[in-house]
Amino acid sequence: MKSVLVRLLIALCLIHSFSVGAVDVGNLKYDLNDSDLTATVSGLVGGSASVSGSLDIPEYVEYNGKKYLVTTIGDGAFNGCNHLSGSLTIPNSVTSIGNDAFSGCSGLSGSLTIPNSVTNIGNNAFSGCSYFTGSLTIPNSVTNIGDNAFYRCSRLSGSLTIGNSVITIGKEAFYGCSGFSGNLNLSESVTIIGDGAFDGCNHLSGNLIIPNSVITIGVRAFYGCTGFTGSLSIGNSVTTIGIGGFGGCSGFTGSLTIPESVITIGSSAFSGCTGFTGSLTIPESVTTIGSSAFSGCSGFTGSLVIPESVTIIGGSAFYGCTGFTGSLIIPGTVTTIGDFAFGFCTGLTGGLTLPNSVITIGKAAFYGCTGFTGNLTISNSAVTIGTEAFYGCTGFTGSLTIPNSVTEIGAYAFCGCNGFTGTLVMGKSLLTVAGNAFYGCDGLTLLKSLNPVPPEMIRSNDGVFDLGISFNLPLFVPDESVGKD
Repeated sequence: MKSVLVRLLIALCLIHSFSVGAVDVGNLKYDLNDSDLTATVSGLVGGSASVSGSLDIPEYVEYNGKKYLVTTIGDGAFNGCNHLSGSLTIPNSVTSIGNDAFSGCSGLSGSLTIPNSVTNIGNNAFSGCSYFTGSLTIPNSVTNIGDNAFYRCSRLSGSLTIGNSVITIGKEAFYGCSGFSGNLNLSESVTIIGDGAFDGCNHLSGNLIIPNSVITIGVRAFYGCTGFTGSLSIGNSVTTIGIGGFGGCSGFTGSLTIPESVITIGSSAFSGCTGFTGSLTIPESVTTIGSSAFSGCSGFTGSLVIPESVTIIGGSAFYGCTGFTGSLIIPGTVTTIGDFAFGFCTGLTGGLTLPNSVITIGKAAFYGCTGFTGNLTISNSAVTIGTEAFYGCTGFTGSLTIPNSVTEIGAYAFCGCNGFTGTLVMGKSLLTVAGNAFYGCDGLTLLKSLNPVPPEMIRSNDGVFDLGISFNLPLFVPDESVGKD
């Protein structure tokens, strides 16, 4: 027992000898460490409102005859010190700027210089420091830029230079930094571009190259960066393009090639990127094309090829992509075509075959696709044909067969498809045909129901078929239906 107490006393003495603890020197508070004679700045003496004017952090601090090297600005050291004004000087000895170190120091102004000794910029380190001005250089020593590190530093202007050792650009690291201009150069060291990292940096310009080292492009990573005016090149290691990743980046031009490493194209990933003017290449690695992924990308031209790896085409995925031309081939792996998925893709031509893998045809999935010509072949696995699914597809010709798998046809599903001629065959499982489903399909001459109990026709103001035709179409039903009520 006695020996244990002795060892504990020795350990306590060693700890005490290594760490002096919190001390006040001048107007700054420090945590001193005797083991390596280093110091961490922990705050202002007297609290956040005790000092005004500029802030000059020294390279060394002397205490009790010893000289300590200032290496760290601690977490929250100057958080909310909005009485500070003027310049900020960080010495070349500092290696780490902690979380919230200068968060909310809205009075600090002038240029912000990160010394080339710093390796880590913590979360919220300079968040809300809205009066810093001029260019910003992240030195080559930095490996991590934390979440919200420069959030809404909106008066920083000119170039943003990110050093060649940065691995992670955190969530919303440069969110709302609308003053940055010129090219954004990302080095081959970067692996993660966090959610909202450059959201709203709308004056960055030129081409954007995502290096081959990047694996993840986060949600809204470049959302609203309207200033980019050149090509977009995405590196061949990216697996995920997050929701809204490049949404609203209307200035990108030229073709877009999604690399073969990508598995998921998130919802609204390229929504509103109206400036693309060439082809769109989606690789065989992609399994999901999210909702509104390419919505409004009206400048794409040439054929649209959906690779055989895709299983889901999200709602409005290609809505308003009016520039695509040629046939549309839906591969036999797709199970779901979402609402408005190809709405107003008016340039698509030729017949349309929905493979037997397709189970769901969403609301207005092909609304207004007036360029289709030839036959429409619907999947033998489809269960529901959504409301307005083929509304206004005036170019389809020939007869129309609703397969035996379909149980419901939504309102206005084939409204205005006046190119159909001949027979409309309704499959064995069809139970309900909603109002105006075939309104304006005045080329149909024969209606054939394969269900012994013909489907319920839910009338609306204009009826299921065009007025004047619905009562004149010959109706054929199975033999077992004859004589039934």
